[in-house]
Amino acid sequence: MRLREIATLVGGELTGGGEAEIERVAKIEEARPGDITFLHNPKYRKYAATTAASAMLVAKDLALSELAHRTV
Repeated sequence: MRLREIATLVGGELTGGGEAEIERVAKIEEARPGDITFLHNPKYRKYAATTAASAMLVAKDLALSELAHRTV
């Protein structure tokens, strides 16, 4: 499924390209290319810069400025 399709399904705001093909859901610290992960709990924020996920769902209440370089 394409990332833009997932963004539409969840009513999310897409930052970056939406053509990435998403194949799996994974934990942020274990994600690989083709995976989508999520960031809701601030204690996992440290993994945002190192995750290999192709995409990340981020809770609206978390600051996105430090994650901006991770857009796909």
